Amino acid sequence: MRGCFLLIVGIVLGVALLALAEVFVIAPAAIPRGDPANYDVRILLPDQFLTRRFQSTAASVTALAPYRTMSVATEMGDTIVLSGTLATSGGTHVAARVDVRPTVDQNRVTLQIVRAEIGSFPVPTQLFRALEDDVNRRLGETLGNPAYRIVGISTTTDGVVVDMIVPR
Repeated sequence: MRGCFLLIVGIVLGVALLALAEVFVIAPAAIPRGDPANYDVRILLPDQFLTRRFQSTAASVTALAPYRTMSVATEMGDTIVLSGTLATSGGTHVAARVDVRPTVDQNRVTLQIVRAEIGSFPVPTQLFRALEDDVNRRLGETLGNPAYRIVGISTTTDGVVVDMIVPR
């Protein structure tokens, strides 16, 4: 009985110490500092937002349904990783990973496929184009100014960072 009590007290104390460390000791990843003279607005598109947009787009197109469970995680070094498990028509599951690099082309955010490990599934370029369109539309809506100019794009462990200049 006493051993069980000590085990429970130890677990509770461990969880409390972990929570305190998360809140007060472990700092979140910082957005990389750029020269503020190079941009007016910096927008962070978090992984959770990108995952929701990716999954909703995949779920809305029947041919892309296997990709609806993939999630988005960004890494330092300008890499966006889409990963998950894809279900085949035969009922088997295939681990999938697609690495893409965000770039700017003609003042639009674009995604370049760097590596794809998705078994026999086709690379979902249609899905990436839909995600690009959604991100670009959201940037315009957020700023409320269609004349913005994208001057930089990068990734952190929290999301995609877009630097823009907005004419006055």
